[in-house]
Amino acid sequence: GTFANGGTATLAGDTLTLDKLTPGDKATFSITVTNNSNVAMNYRFVWSVEGDLYPFLTATVDGVALVNNSTPYTLWDTSVNTKTFAVVVELPQGVDNDAQNKTANISFKVEAVQGNVDVVDNIIYSTDENGNKVISEIMGTLPEELNILDGTVGLPNKMLQGNTTVKEV
Repeated sequence: GTFANGGTATLAGDTLTLDKLTPGDKATFSITVTNNSNVAMNYRFVWSVEGDLYPFLTATVDGVALVNNSTPYTLWDTSVNTKTFAVVVELPQGVDNDAQNKTANISFKVEAVQGNVDVVDNIIYSTDENGNKVISEIMGTLPEELNILDGTVGLPNKMLQGNTTVKEV
C-alpha cells in the first residue's frame, strides 16, 4: 500500500519492495507455511535485503527481531502442520534524513529440516545408528568462532575445506 507521506510497500511473490518511506512507516503481513509431509519439520525463516534503505530498517518475525541481513528465525514447534508467521518491516522513528529517497527489496525464505534433528547456530545435528551426535549439514554462512555441541563425534567430510571464515573451532 501507500503510506501517509507517499512511500510505498509492495509485496509480489516472495519480495517486499519498500520505496521512499518516512520514519514510522511499517509494512505488516504474514507468511503461511504448510508441511504436507508425514515427517515433522523444524522451520528456519531467513530474510535477505538489497538496496540502500537496508541499514535503516528493522524487521521482526512473530515478535523476534531479525538483527541483520539473513538472520535466521527458527520455529522449534514440530507439532504443527501449518504455521503463519507475522512479519513487520519498519523504518523506525528517529531515523534522520540519511534514509530519505532510498529503496529496499526484501526477500523472505523458509527452509525446513526434519524435526528429528537439532539445529544450533546454523549447524544441523543428527543421531547416528549408535546414538552418537554427528553434524549432518551446515546452513548458511559459518561464523568466525564455530561452537560444536558437546558429545559430537562426527563432522562431514570436507566440512571446513576451502572455508576462510572460521578462525576457531
